[in-house]
Amino acid sequence: MAKKIKFTLEMKGGVQARTLEDIRENFDLEKIVAYFNDGRLKTWLEDRYYDTEADALSSISVNSPNFHERICEILSIPFKEDILPNVNMEEIKRRNERLERLKQYTDDQTILKKVDYVAFNQEELADLLDSDSDEIILCDSTFHIPLREKNKKYIGIGQAEVIINSDKRIDFDGLGISFSNVKFNA
Repeated sequence: MAKKIKFTLEMKGGVQARTLEDIRENFDLEKIVAYFNDGRLKTWLEDRYYDTEADALSSISVNSPNFHERICEILSIPFKEDILPNVNMEEIKRRNERLERLKQYTDDQTILKKVDYVAFNQEELADLLDSDSDEIILCDSTFHIPLREKNKKYIGIGQAEVIINSDKRIDFDGLGISFSNVKFNA
Protein backbone atom coordinates (compact mmCIF):
# COMPACT_ATOMS: atom_id res chain seq x y z
CA MET A 1 0.00 0.00 0.00
CA ALA A 2 1.35 3.41 -0.95
CA LYS A 3 2.14 5.84 1.81
CA LYS A 4 -0.02 8.97 1.77
CA ILE A 5 1.99 12.18 1.50
CA LYS A 6 0.90 14.67 4.15
CA PHE A 7 0.94 18.33 3.25
CA THR A 8 1.85 21.12 5.66
CA LEU A 9 -0.05 24.31 6.44
CA GLU A 10 1.93 27.53 6.16
CA MET A 11 1.58 29.65 9.28
CA LYS A 12 2.94 32.95 10.57
CA GLY A 13 6.51 33.66 9.52
CA GLY A 14 6.38 31.01 6.78
CA VAL A 15 6.51 28.16 9.33
CA GLN A 16 5.32 24.87 7.81
CA ALA A 17 2.98 23.33 10.39
CA ARG A 18 3.26 19.56 10.62
CA THR A 19 1.62 19.16 14.02
CA LEU A 20 -1.21 20.82 15.92
CA GLU A 21 1.43 22.19 18.27
CA ASP A 22 3.11 23.90 15.29
CA ILE A 23 -0.21 25.59 14.51
CA ARG A 24 -0.66 26.69 18.11
CA GLU A 25 2.85 28.12 18.38
CA ASN A 26 2.65 30.01 15.06
CA PHE A 27 -1.07 30.72 14.91
CA ASP A 28 -2.36 32.96 12.12
CA LEU A 29 -6.15 33.32 12.24
CA GLU A 30 -6.45 34.64 8.70
CA LYS A 31 -4.56 31.66 7.26
CA ILE A 32 -6.51 29.20 9.41
CA VAL A 33 -9.79 30.70 8.19
CA ALA A 34 -8.58 30.41 4.58
CA TYR A 35 -7.65 26.76 5.18
CA PHE A 36 -11.05 26.18 6.79
CA ASN A 37 -12.81 27.74 3.77
CA ASP A 38 -11.05 25.63 1.17
CA GLY A 39 -11.27 22.41 3.23
CA ARG A 40 -7.52 21.99 3.72
CA LEU A 41 -7.73 22.43 7.52
CA LYS A 42 -10.18 19.56 7.94
CA THR A 43 -8.17 17.33 5.57
CA TRP A 44 -4.93 18.24 7.35
CA LEU A 45 -6.48 17.32 10.73
CA GLU A 46 -7.92 14.05 9.39
CA ASP A 47 -4.59 13.04 7.80
CA ARG A 48 -2.98 13.36 11.25
CA TYR A 49 -5.82 11.57 13.07
CA TYR A 50 -7.00 14.65 14.96
CA ASP A 51 -10.52 13.26 14.54
CA THR A 52 -12.11 15.18 17.43
CA GLU A 53 -10.95 18.49 16.00
CA ALA A 54 -11.88 17.54 12.42
CA ASP A 55 -15.38 16.48 13.51
CA ALA A 56 -15.84 19.68 15.50
CA LEU A 57 -14.93 21.75 12.43
CA SER A 58 -17.75 20.06 10.53
CA SER A 59 -20.25 21.48 13.00
CA ILE A 60 -19.38 25.15 12.44
CA SER A 61 -19.99 27.61 9.63
CA VAL A 62 -18.21 30.82 8.66
CA ASN A 63 -21.61 32.50 9.04
CA SER A 64 -21.89 31.54 12.71
CA PRO A 65 -21.84 34.62 14.95
CA ASN A 66 -19.00 33.20 17.06
CA PHE A 67 -17.13 31.45 14.23
CA HIS A 68 -13.68 32.83 15.10
CA GLU A 69 -14.06 31.95 18.78
CA ARG A 70 -15.19 28.42 17.90
CA ILE A 71 -12.30 27.76 15.51
CA CYS A 72 -9.83 28.93 18.18
CA GLU A 73 -11.57 26.78 20.79
CA ILE A 74 -11.46 23.69 18.54
CA LEU A 75 -7.71 24.16 18.01
CA SER A 76 -7.15 24.94 21.73
CA ILE A 77 -5.89 28.45 21.04
CA PRO A 78 -6.78 31.36 23.32
CA PHE A 79 -9.17 33.69 21.47
CA LYS A 80 -8.29 37.39 21.42
CA GLU A 81 -10.78 39.98 20.12
CA ASP A 82 -7.99 42.24 18.83
CA ILE A 83 -7.10 39.82 16.02
CA LEU A 84 -10.54 40.01 14.40
CA PRO A 85 -10.21 43.29 12.47
CA ASN A 86 -7.38 41.73 10.44
CA VAL A 87 -9.56 38.90 9.14
CA ASN A 88 -11.55 39.80 6.03
CA MET A 89 -13.80 36.87 5.13
CA GLU A 90 -14.75 38.31 1.74
CA GLU A 91 -11.08 38.75 0.81
CA ILE A 92 -10.29 35.19 1.91
CA LYS A 93 -13.21 33.84 -0.12
CA ARG A 94 -12.17 35.88 -3.18
CA ARG A 95 -8.57 34.69 -2.88
CA ASN A 96 -9.65 31.04 -2.59
CA GLU A 97 -11.84 31.40 -5.69
CA ARG A 98 -8.89 32.87 -7.62
CA LEU A 99 -6.68 30.04 -6.39
CA GLU A 100 -9.16 27.42 -7.60
CA ARG A 101 -9.34 29.14 -10.97
CA LEU A 102 -5.53 29.24 -11.21
CA LYS A 103 -5.34 25.52 -10.36
CA GLN A 104 -7.20 24.84 -13.62
CA TYR A 105 -4.03 25.97 -15.44
CA THR A 106 -1.16 24.84 -13.19
CA ASP A 107 -0.26 22.77 -10.16
CA ASP A 108 3.10 24.53 -9.78
CA GLN A 109 3.26 25.52 -6.09
CA THR A 110 5.59 28.43 -6.84
CA ILE A 111 2.93 29.96 -9.11
CA LEU A 112 0.01 29.05 -6.81
CA LYS A 113 1.68 30.89 -3.91
CA LYS A 114 1.73 34.00 -6.10
CA VAL A 115 -2.04 33.99 -6.69
CA ASP A 116 -2.19 37.64 -5.58
CA TYR A 117 0.02 38.56 -8.56
CA VAL A 118 -2.09 36.84 -11.22
CA ALA A 119 -4.02 38.77 -13.86
CA PHE A 120 -6.93 36.94 -15.47
CA ASN A 121 -7.88 39.98 -17.57
CA GLN A 122 -6.66 43.44 -18.60
CA GLU A 123 -8.31 45.21 -15.66
CA GLU A 124 -6.52 42.97 -13.16
CA LEU A 125 -3.27 43.59 -15.03
CA ALA A 126 -3.85 47.34 -14.63
CA ASP A 127 -4.46 46.90 -10.89
CA LEU A 128 -1.22 44.93 -10.53
CA LEU A 129 0.72 47.53 -12.49
CA ASP A 130 -0.77 50.26 -10.26
CA SER A 131 0.28 48.31 -7.16
CA ASP A 132 3.86 48.37 -8.43
CA SER A 133 4.25 44.58 -8.72
CA ASP A 134 7.52 43.68 -10.41
CA GLU A 135 6.46 40.14 -11.37
CA ILE A 136 3.05 39.52 -12.90
CA ILE A 137 1.52 36.23 -13.97
CA LEU A 138 -0.71 36.50 -17.05
CA CYS A 139 -3.33 33.76 -17.14
CA ASP A 140 -5.02 32.46 -20.28
CA SER A 141 -6.09 35.71 -21.90
CA THR A 142 -4.86 38.49 -24.17
CA PHE A 143 -3.02 41.37 -22.50
CA HIS A 144 -1.91 44.77 -23.77
CA ILE A 145 1.48 45.46 -22.18
CA PRO A 146 2.40 49.12 -21.60
CA LEU A 147 6.02 49.91 -22.38
CA ARG A 148 6.04 52.82 -19.91
CA GLU A 149 5.94 50.28 -17.05
CA LYS A 150 9.60 49.36 -16.80
CA ASN A 151 11.34 46.62 -14.79
CA LYS A 152 8.55 44.07 -15.03
CA LYS A 153 8.66 40.31 -15.47
CA TYR A 154 5.60 38.75 -17.14
CA ILE A 155 5.01 35.00 -16.83
CA GLY A 156 2.35 33.31 -18.94
CA ILE A 157 0.07 30.51 -17.77
CA GLY A 158 -2.33 28.74 -20.11
CA GLN A 159 -2.72 30.47 -23.47
CA ALA A 160 -1.45 33.91 -22.42
CA GLU A 161 -1.03 36.27 -25.36
CA VAL A 162 0.81 39.59 -25.21
CA ILE A 163 0.09 42.56 -27.44
CA ILE A 164 2.72 45.29 -27.75
CA ASN A 165 1.57 48.43 -29.56
CA SER A 166 4.67 49.81 -31.23
CA ASP A 167 5.86 50.37 -34.78
CA LYS A 168 9.51 50.37 -33.69
CA ARG A 169 11.84 47.62 -32.59
CA ILE A 170 11.78 47.43 -28.79
CA ASP A 171 14.78 46.91 -26.53
CA PHE A 172 13.01 44.95 -23.76
CA ASP A 173 16.28 44.38 -21.88
CA GLY A 174 16.90 48.14 -21.86
CA LEU A 175 13.41 48.66 -20.41
CA GLY A 176 13.91 45.89 -17.86
CA ILE A 177 10.92 43.99 -19.27
CA SER A 178 11.04 40.22 -19.68
CA PHE A 179 8.54 37.59 -20.76
CA SER A 180 8.33 33.85 -20.32
CA ASN A 181 5.78 31.36 -21.59
CA VAL A 182 3.73 33.92 -23.53
CA LYS A 183 2.68 34.15 -27.17
CA PHE A 184 3.16 37.50 -28.89
CA ASN A 185 0.62 38.98 -31.26
CA ALA A 186 1.58 38.72 -34.92
